Amino acid sequence: MSLSENIREARLQAGLSQEQVAEALEVSRQAISRWERGASRPSTANLVALAELFHRSVEQLTGRYASSLQVEEGAKRICDRCGRRAIFYGDPGRESAFCSEDCRAVYGREMAGIQKHLKWFWAGIVLSCLLMVGGSLFQSRFPVNYTVGGGMTLLGATLVLFPFCTPQTYAKLGLRRASILGRVLGCAVELYGLYILFWG
Repeated sequence: MSLSENIREARLQAGLSQEQVAEALEVSRQAISRWERGASRPSTANLVALAELFHRSVEQLTGRYASSLQVEEGAKRICDRCGRRAIFYGDPGRESAFCSEDCRAVYGREMAGIQKHLKWFWAGIVLSCLLMVGGSLFQSRFPVNYTVGGGMTLLGATLVLFPFCTPQTYAKLGLRRASILGRVLGCAVELYGLYILFWG
């Protein structure tokens, strides 16, 4: 990706508006807009300030790191998004790897979305666990099949809507395959919960 695309991508992932970035760098919002459109380039000082603001390296913003961080020959590293063979590392720390710049860009957007919805994922998990445990503890007040079935149905719906997988799962399968697996398991849990709710 180009510098302009990297600046825009990094700003969106940081959840900042152009006005907020302009205020932090003490430049105009129009300057940020020109950088993101590729109409002009930030000065070296502004580039360093952008990298610090977005918690990235200057190399990541300029996109120059990709050619120097090729995946070693013979290393069985897969793309963190699609699961195909990776050809370059996505960061200087070599924690992420990708098969193409497109996958790297989409992965960044998808991970930003996951981070944004993480609170809803945990809220669904906690609420479903409370329903299931509460139903077991208060059997005299509530039918167990309602609370346990309702809790499992909520758990399944949470996994379908917000398929959160561990970094280890992403490393083994890639983000896309791990998300599909999370949704499939979520559907299975939801169907079992509905079975308990209505026929348990």
